[in-house]
Amino acid sequence: MDRKVSIKQRPEATNGSAALSPVAELLLHLARRLEQRGYAEGLTPAQWSLLRYVGGANITACTVTAFAAFHSVQQGSASQTVATLVKKRLLAFEPSEQDRRVKLMRLTAEGDALLTLDPLHVVEQAISSLAESERRTLADLVGKLLSRLSILPDNP
Repeated sequence: MDRKVSIKQRPEATNGSAALSPVAELLLHLARRLEQRGYAEGLTPAQWSLLRYVGGANITACTVTAFAAFHSVQQGSASQTVATLVKKRLLAFEPSEQDRRVKLMRLTAEGDALLTLDPLHVVEQAISSLAESERRTLADLVGKLLSRLSILPDNP
């Protein structure tokens, strides 16, 4: 059964900005629900992101530096996340065939098996229940929002 979630429309301010608040609040609500789902199987959302990254990236892109850049996190934070997953035996390193100095991350058998329990599979199911045109529109709009947010200062 579909349950419609909405936020009551507020009176519009003279500058028109209040009309955007319900959309921003819906996005915040969605972000919180997604974040909560990320705490599953003893992992944090950051650890799940790393497993997903290594599970789906080209092997040559499976470095700590590439992961940090892709997820816009500091190298130190990425290194700590990697170290935790190595300690849990979900990730391992192997030298690059092109450059033995480069260490590439790979999923262990345990990491690969755990990835099948990814909590975002439920989100994928919800998205797949949308019509194709709705999925394209959602992807376009979320992409635009992320792009625009990336050019705004962190502390306006």
